[in-house]
Amino acid sequence: MRTITRNPPNRNSLAPHPPRIGILGASQSAQRVWKPIHTAGLKIVAVGSHDGKEAEAFIKACNGTVMKKEETQTSSIQQQQQQEEEGSSAKVRACTYEELVDSREVDIVYITIPVLGRDVWVKRCIRQRKHVLLSIPAAPSTAVLQKWMELANPQRLLITDDAALMQGKRLDRVRAMLSNSGDKNIGPLRSLRLSCCCSRPSSSSSSSLPPFNNNTNNNNSDKSDNTHGDSGSFSTTCVVDGDTDNNTSFGVFADLGWMAVAALLKVVHCEVPTTVLGHVLQYGEKNNNNNNNNNNNNNNNNNNNNNNNMEYSGELTFADGDVPVTASIYLKSIPSSSTSLSTTGTTSTGLMEQSLRVYGTMGSLTLHDLIVPALHSDANHTDNTATITRAVLEPVQEKHLRRNIRREEEICVVEGTIWGEMPWQRLRDVLSWNTNATASGLASHFRGDTEEALGYMKHTWTTQVVVDALLNAGKMSGELNADVKG
Repeated sequence: MRTITRNPPNRNSLAPHPPRIGILGASQSAQRVWKPIHTAGLKIVAVGSHDGKEAEAFIKACNGTVMKKEETQTSSIQQQQQQEEEGSSAKVRACTYEELVDSREVDIVYITIPVLGRDVWVKRCIRQRKHVLLSIPAAPSTAVLQKWMELANPQRLLITDDAALMQGKRLDRVRAMLSNSGDKNIGPLRSLRLSCCCSRPSSSSSSSLPPFNNNTNNNNSDKSDNTHGDSGSFSTTCVVDGDTDNNTSFGVFADLGWMAVAALLKVVHCEVPTTVLGHVLQYGEKNNNNNNNNNNNNNNNNNNNNNNNMEYSGELTFADGDVPVTASIYLKSIPSSSTSLSTTGTTSTGLMEQSLRVYGTMGSLTLHDLIVPALHSDANHTDNTATITRAVLEPVQEKHLRRNIRREEEICVVEGTIWGEMPWQRLRDVLSWNTNATASGLASHFRGDTEEALGYMKHTWTTQVVVDALLNAGKMSGELNADVKG
């Protein structure tokens, strides 16, 4: 059984340096984490790609400085400290996957390569005593993720996904109001309704962020950083003009759906549902990048193996004592080329709907900014805010009639942290400096056995379990419908 370490607030006060990040996979979406990582007080020391060349292009695209090959790792750390004092940017090493994972200067590996190619690299990170942050979706299956965590636990290593680190104060405020007592409560939880819809470029539209190269063959996704396939666009890297999905087996759950499920589970304390039902309402077209195989790909678009679900409806039941809690979830991803996208006539990509309605025994709450908080209305503030609408029925005794009047009020929750920086700040704070670490690399410089770290790992695991169950339920529903039509 793993022992939980409860650390004081300044748990890393003795650390000679903050956790150092290595980005495994020079994916297009990973460019957006560059600035938030540095703003959160962390350091990117290396970027790894299949052959190292894409890593150089990645660093330059992020306005970083590529470390020359003749510079040693020891001198690079000294140079980084000196450059920080002088106000200049630190140099970043461009390397291969192997070199990044084996580097003793990397404490945390942020993995953005497609999920089907992650297993070997996650296991290698664990062997090298590296903490692992996974872009969503986390793993190809619950079984694979479970194996990773079993290997990481004895090493006191953290394995989690960026969605687990992005649930802010707004959901904590919702949970606090689900009680019989307290400020503005609505009683115990009874039901949830989640609705998320986003627009994104269609497979025929071009991305506003140019790729590093023209290699978009998914058959070699483990060797191409640009084609990040199952690596979702709504991770810490979102939001997202120009992100595209390359026909993932997760469909809408590759990004938006994963974030939505993670948020819902936060409200129910990461409990695993007792029943899961689901139905795929609409499949998206397959992303046929190889023009030489158009005929074969067109035939494949019509078979039952197309898991690219773009519209999904699901029902979940959670055990809560004698009274179960029910949850409904609706997700939709719309190609931006659709003429029905916007009443303003625009077809820009982004979140169109992201709401969560929570019902208690005495009222309801509506969280309007479930995934991405709105910007503060005051231009002088950088805080992100979210609005919660609280609705209750109050009995009113009139002259000849007693009736209930619906009353609503708006509750503003200030996050205090810019949304894109939130996961990196939490990653920085959740790890504790390991005073027993040695230069030999036999132990990580930071420990991931804090109470918060274990909570994030549980959140990632539960999200994977629920997403897998929803995908399987959708497949079973599709097979049943096919049998009925037949």
